[in-house]
Order: sequence, then structure tokens, then C-alpha cells
Amino acid sequence: MRRIKKTAQEIIDTFYSFSGTRIILRANVDGWLFSDQIYEIFSRGEQNDVPVIVGSNADEGTVFANRAPDSQQAYQERAREKYQHLSDEFFALYPAGSDQEAREAFVEEFRDEAFTWQIRSWARMMKNVSSPAYLYFFSRVPPRAEGETLGSYHGAEIPYVFTNLDAMDWTLEAPDVQLSRKMSDYWLNFASTGDPNGEGLPLWDPYRLQEEPYLHFGDSVRPGSSGFLNREFDFFDRYFAWRRSR
Repeated sequence: MRRIKKTAQEIIDTFYSFSGTRIILRANVDGWLFSDQIYEIFSRGEQNDVPVIVGSNADEGTVFANRAPDSQQAYQERAREKYQHLSDEFFALYPAGSDQEAREAFVEEFRDEAFTWQIRSWARMMKNVSSPAYLYFFSRVPPRAEGETLGSYHGAEIPYVFTNLDAMDWTLEAPDVQLSRKMSDYWLNFASTGDPNGEGLPLWDPYRLQEEPYLHFGDSVRPGSSGFLNREFDFFDRYFAWRRSR
């Protein structure tokens, strides 16, 4: 393998030289950091055998809405090209009868494909090692000016986990403070012991294939299990299996 040496500053300068253009960063199978496609590594149980907390948010796609097709027709054409023989099934899950509905459907599709399905797959593939996965779903809408538009957007949970709410330009409410304290306690327990559970906290069961338990962080903290976006997840199981077979 041919190696090219670059300094950290050269890499940074190259990155910023693309200012104004869209840059997509993806994992690269380089034979060094990644010896194979990540899916294949996890399928063989060759990932690091350590406990993980994995989760996603209710409105992951809203901050990526600028990538949505600009019309219903463009949305449908893109879907047919991308999903091909699965496109009818896709439209049944993500229908769009107008330009506005197409934009909304794209946001939901993006959430499920790029985040929520990926996270569930990660939790499922931890069955190949001995360590558990703790799955969460975050739906609290931060009390910010754009709350109605963004909802529980990508990254919205981070200030709660690290108790940085005071640093945010938000009009905090009592549930925000209470939620932040509980989430921080879970993460601190996990960092200390590999298990997020602790005194005074609702039980967070490790993920299991049959029941598919997860912890729901919303206006309150409560456990949930199975039946969560299963039709959408099953669709993306088939889609990515088809992609891998090509």
C-alpha cells in the first residue's frame, strides 16, 4: 500500500480549501484503522469487546433538510433511482403528495436511514461479542427559538448529557434540568463501571434481540421495548442487504 505523509496542518488546510463546497466524510477501509467494511467487522464479532451506549433522536433529519429534493417530482425520481425494485415499498413508508410533503418525507427517511436504523443495527450486532449495548431514544425538544422547526434535532441530547444547559441560549424549564441530571448520572455511571444504572434512576436494560429494550429520554425518562419503527427498519434491512450483495 502506497503511503503519503502529510502534516496535521496540511490536512487542516486541505479541508478548509474546500470552503463553500459539500464535503462528505465517511469511514475509509485503509487496511490500518479499518481492516474491512465496518458491517463485516461487526458481523464477525471483531469489534472491540466493550460496553456501548448508542442512541438517536426523534428528529435527526431536520438539520439536514437543506439536502431535500426541491420538489415532489425530484423526490420521487431520486427514490426510484436509489431504491429501484424497492421503490414502491419505500413510497408506502415515506409517501409524498406535494412538494412540502416530499421535504417532510425526506427528513423522516434521512433520520431512519442515516441514524436510527444504523444505531439499532449497531446494538443488534453487539450480540457477536460478550459486552452489552444500552440503546436510547431522545425526544425532548430543547426550549430554543427554533424548537418548533428543528424538534429533537441531531445532537440535541449533548448539552443534557454533559450538563451544559446553562451555556445554551435556551429558556430552561424544570423538565430540562431534571432530564439533564438523570442523563448525566447514567453516563457517569457508565464511564465508571460500564453499566449506566444506579440508585434513583429508572432501570436501563441492556439491549436484547427479542424484546429490543431501550430507554426513552423525553419529557420524562421511561423504558420502551420493540415495535419502534419496525416497518421502516425492516425495509432498510432489506435495502442494505441488497446493497451489500451487489
